Amino acid sequence: MSGTGFSPKANVISHLKRPDGTEFPGLRLLTDDKGEFTHVIDTYLFLAGTYELWVEEVGSGRKSNVARFEVVLPEK
Repeated sequence: MSGTGFSPKANVISHLKRPDGTEFPGLRLLTDDKGEFTHVIDTYLFLAGTYELWVEEVGSGRKSNVARFEVVLPEK
């Protein structure tokens, strides 16, 4: 994932919601000098279903849009 439009050198929290509606613990990231960040999400151990992902800047309350992605397991 990647994000832009945040404050430079800001703490942001990445939120990831599972298909059952529960949320993984928030992941803290730091933006760069341009207010941007990148992070790789390893979905190898995820269960099948649709996940929701968004980021919130600590302090300002600035939030990203909610991105949805689907994990599909290979057929056996």
